[in-house]
Formats: sequence, C-alpha cells, structure tokens
Amino acid sequence: QEDIDQEKKVIINEIYLHMDNYYEVCQQNLISEIWKNHILSRPILGDLTTISKMKSDYISNFYFQNLNPRQIVISISGNYDGEVLTILEEKFSNLSKKDNHRLESALPDYKSSNVIAQRDTAQNFVMMGFPLFSYMDSKLLAFMIFNQLFGMGASSILFKELRDNHGLVYMVHSYPLIYKEGGLFIISASLPKVNDTDYLIQETFRKINHYRNNGMNKEEFNTSKLKLLGQMALEFENTRNRMLELGKYEFLGLYSRLEADEGINGVFKLVKNQEISCTNEAIFKTFSYPASISIINSGKKSAINQSL
Repeated sequence: QEDIDQEKKVIINEIYLHMDNYYEVCQQNLISEIWKNHILSRPILGDLTTISKMKSDYISNFYFQNLNPRQIVISISGNYDGEVLTILEEKFSNLSKKDNHRLESALPDYKSSNVIAQRDTAQNFVMMGFPLFSYMDSKLLAFMIFNQLFGMGASSILFKELRDNHGLVYMVHSYPLIYKEGGLFIISASLPKVNDTDYLIQETFRKINHYRNNGMNKEEFNTSKLKLLGQMALEFENTRNRMLELGKYEFLGLYSRLEADEGINGVFKLVKNQEISCTNEAIFKTFSYPASISIINSGKKSAINQSL
C-alpha cells in the first residue's frame, strides 16, 4: 500500500497539472457534456476523490480480472533477426491462459450541448465537437482525408480563414478522438479577444456548411489524399512509429481490412483506394449533427451568448 500511496500523490499532481492546461480542460468539458454519464465522458486520469480512495486490493483485483495474457500484443519493427521471435516465444509461452475477458461499453448517445467556464486567462479557448465514426468504421479513413484539407497545418481551410484572412486566432486546428464505441471530431482555437468569439464560431460554421452542402471538389480531394499519404510516409520512416502502428492494428483488430501479410503497405493501399464520394458522404453525415461547443473565457457569459 505504501507504493500505491506514493503513486497516488504523483497522479494527483498530474491532475492539478491538467487543471492548469486550459486546452485540456476545455476538451474535457466538451466530452463530459456530449457523452454525459457514459464511461468515455470520464477523465482518463480519474479525479481527486476516486484516486484518493483507491486501495491496493482494488487495483490487484482489477489487474487479475481484466488483464489477460492472451491479449498481449508484441510489435517489432526495424533490423531484427529470427532469434528474437524464438526468445519471445520462450518467455511468453508459459503465461497463464485464463479465460478471455475484455471490458466492453455501450455506444455513447450524442447529446448536443454547450458549456461555458470563466477562468483568469489571457486567452479565450473555443472547441466545437461533432460525433465521428468509430475506428472500426471504414468511413473514418474517408473523413480523415477531408481533415487534411479542413484543419491540419498552416495550409488548412481553418488556418487560412481564421488566422490569415481575419487575424482572429494564433492557433486553430481540427482533430479526431477515436474509440471503438464511437468518436468525436473537434475543432480547437484560441483567441485573445472574448468579443471575437461569436464571429469565430460564425465563420467556422460558414465553412462547415459549405462542405456539408457541397463536399470536396476533385482537386481538393486528390491534394488532401496525397498530403495524408505523404504524412504517413514521413511518420513510418521512424521505426518506433511503424512499430506502434502495427501493434495498434493488431490489438484493435483492424487487420481484417488488409490483405494477408500486407502490414503497413496495406494501410497505404486503404488510403489510395478511397473515393471522393465516400469522403463527401462522411462529411455530410458528420456535419448533419448539431455542434456542441465548449468555451473557456476571461470575460462574461453575455459576451458570447449570441452563438450559443
């Protein structure tokens, strides 16, 4: 229990650190409202109450009930020889083979909601969320091609519109949160003037409505697909990234989409085979839901009530 108490102190310090990171707080507020009462709405660190009450016997019971040696995935990438596989087989073959048990949860219900919190900050933080596909859904990859255009990097639609054209923000980007049960597409921005929040949200919705109604054109689609392939190629030059990706596909059961022994090359093929019609269908479905908005600001609620 002494070791557990020591580690609890570290985790509590991490929770306090998280509370001072307003991007993370803004995102957690958004998730907690959208997926209220679902397991995915909870902060992965826990909270001060749950961590403080945790005992060693509870942790031990959870470990033995839920962590199954049969679910261990070992991923190797780089310059290795067959002897490594023999050693791993020897070391892991004697692990206990208890019944397979995996924690499962129901699909979360999306609840459109808006949440505003006041903090003593120099910046104001805005996040918009839409329900997104599970990592088990083939439409997710189609949508990620769109995200390359919409919110990835300095050449993205959001960056050009909100920063270059209007000077509203220093930082803006979009990204997915993906789980087996479902996902969220999040647009994140920070701006210095609370009174610009309405305009930022309106301009973002204007771009969202354009792509929901019209989709990507062929030039945008082809350019975004090449960008995604280029990004993947650079990432997979790193053997650590390649190892993690292979392990993730194996653990999450995603190799069913690939042909036998294709590995990383199969992932590239999945992207190359995407069609513009699938991407536009994914865009329309995602943006057909009402948005949820989370705001952390240094002003008064009345300054941003028009958009909410």
